[in-house]
Amino acid sequence: MTPLSSLEQYLGELCSEVSFIVALLALLVAAAYELGRGVDKKELAAIVFQATQLVLSLSILLYILQGLLMPQATALNDFVIVTSYNLFIKILTATTCLFILYNSRLFLEKHDRHILEYSIIYSLATLFILLLLGTVHLIAAFMAIVGFSLNIYVLILADANSLISREAGAKYLFEYTKFWACFIRCLSTFFSC
Repeated sequence: MTPLSSLEQYLGELCSEVSFIVALLALLVAAAYELGRGVDKKELAAIVFQATQLVLSLSILLYILQGLLMPQATALNDFVIVTSYNLFIKILTATTCLFILYNSRLFLEKHDRHILEYSIIYSLATLFILLLLGTVHLIAAFMAIVGFSLNIYVLILADANSLISREAGAKYLFEYTKFWACFIRCLSTFFSC
């Protein structure tokens, strides 16, 4: 694998992730601006939902282009790796996330209150899982897992009025805590030997 220059790193490996982040930030700014103008929150939630689908679709296209145009390489001082297998898994994951987001349209339309933040939080969870798939370094993987898990926890409790949602959130928090306790225990055992 050949090391990439800094410009190639940002235009190559991180193009999809950086464009994903910039598009989500632009979406957040536009949504905040529209909320300030007094737009109906249910309508705005539908527009944000469609925009996040478009952003995720463009990210998939960028991954496909990256697979066709970029060589196998490492980036950002070996924190990120670019391989055809890695890109295939990222495309598969992003396509699955887009499929799930598309099929949650009925939930958003039938819900009794607006869920404006649902699409954005789901997109952030998708971004963290895509970052996790590209990392090679343990600390970067840890940060991606934490970011993904926190977004999933917020999504579980998005419908806090529902008893089922509160129960699922409590179970997820319990399992999440058990996992990290075991993980830290394994790491401390591994490094103490």
